[in-house]
Amino acid sequence: MKKNISRRRFVGVIGLCSLGAVSTGLYNSLQKEQRLYVSKWEGIVLGAPSKIEIHHHNKLLAQNILSSVLKDINYYENLFSLYKTNSQLSILNRLAVLRDAEEEFITLLLNSKKLSEVTKGAFDITVQPLWNLYEKHYIKESNNNSISIKKIEEIKKLVNWENIIIKKSDVYLKNKKMSLTLNGIAQGWITDLVALKLKNKGINNVLIDLGETYALGKHRENRPWHIALRGKDGIAGKVNLVNKAVATSGGYGTTFEKTGKNHHVFNPKTGLSANRHEALSIVADSAWIADGLSTAGLSMTKPAIKKAAVYFNAKAYIIKNNIIEEI
Repeated sequence: MKKNISRRRFVGVIGLCSLGAVSTGLYNSLQKEQRLYVSKWEGIVLGAPSKIEIHHHNKLLAQNILSSVLKDINYYENLFSLYKTNSQLSILNRLAVLRDAEEEFITLLLNSKKLSEVTKGAFDITVQPLWNLYEKHYIKESNNNSISIKKIEEIKKLVNWENIIIKKSDVYLKNKKMSLTLNGIAQGWITDLVALKLKNKGINNVLIDLGETYALGKHRENRPWHIALRGKDGIAGKVNLVNKAVATSGGYGTTFEKTGKNHHVFNPKTGLSANRHEALSIVADSAWIADGLSTAGLSMTKPAIKKAAVYFNAKAYIIKNNIIEEI
């Protein structure tokens, strides 16, 4: 039986109640003595367990907006999912060309290329062939021996973000054997779009966790949201967020074999799993930046991470042995 592999990032919410599929509750605002309803949803987005919690005094409005948001999420999955055969990403991977791509798809690719440029190639959405190689070797073939360097070098020739060509609404891959994955940025991108929609609808107290976490406004107790940062050994600490996003990446989350050395986050330059850091958390204004930079940072030196974080007006935290170091 094929092992179920999740690419979930590792961010927890301290004090968040367990969620049903969709539920509502009631509490009193400590500031305004106004009854506020809690609308909650949990499900799967791009293969990651996800949840949204909305606090608002108008229960019907919150539920209607939440329903609308879920329709949006389904639309985005039909663009970015690796697991849907007719998604725009799957079509591009299959044909090496995608014409008349949706605006959101083009924008996400452009943002991906910007991250690649700033991180000097440490972030690269063309690493999917490496994932396919590792999954085939360790999971499908149940091979416990290391993959030969020769095989890795051969596959690594397909990894190069600069070989993604964008001309207006058309996308081309220079090599037909290339394939892309958006799992290191799409969850964050969708999170940002959901947060923007909720904000535009006047919903200002929300916690969104679609694999990356965005705290819109404050907690109902008129304080920042307390978001746990998890390392290999569990919760290492917390960050306080208001209108900010956080993402944590660590290779220990999805390993291909028992030593944990070979895992799902790859160094695009070496073709090997990225083991420079145990875990890395990024706090940023946008979830897509936090998402992508936390992934890329596992292959980067501390000075390089710091430079990229400054560029994006973000903060970086390395987690090792359950200790958090801000860099």
